[in-house]
Amino acid sequence: MSLVPLSLHVYASKCIFPNCKKPQGLEIIFDKSKNYIRIYRVSSNSKILLDENSVENIWRRWLPLIWKIKPCILGTSQIIDGDTFPTISWTIQNMSEKGQIMIETPNFAPPISIIPEEFESAIIKSGIKSMGDKLMNTIFIEHHLNFEPNIVVKHNHRIHTLASGVEEIDL
Repeated sequence: MSLVPLSLHVYASKCIFPNCKKPQGLEIIFDKSKNYIRIYRVSSNSKILLDENSVENIWRRWLPLIWKIKPCILGTSQIIDGDTFPTISWTIQNMSEKGQIMIETPNFAPPISIIPEEFESAIIKSGIKSMGDKLMNTIFIEHHLNFEPNIVVKHNHRIHTLASGVEEIDL
């Protein structure tokens, strides 16, 4: 029985070239046999690998960009084109003023914008089962308390004491 990898697509919300009819976006694939996530930039029938790593490392690298903690990610990829393997430098930046993520892959496809929430959802959804299984088998150390816990003091203790001493009142 072979495992079919989970594939999620995040389509471009905006393309710099308005007449670009080809489907543009990202494809996020989870490979259960290796516990790896692969992120591809897709343009029509072509795609290049932007990143391939474990779920934990993908989340560490890409989620800070989506959450606007990190401004951009730079990388290089190779396109397999016959006998040559040209290298492409790509940039992904968070356009915080527009609320979108800009993906630029020169000499491969036009720059596109994607919605951060869709990208975040795809990355988290593709790896959540793997991370859940990993955390279920994790044993956390037990911390012993060095002191006795204090009794919780209620600020309205006086009112509570007075009210509890009063029997029912007939009106």
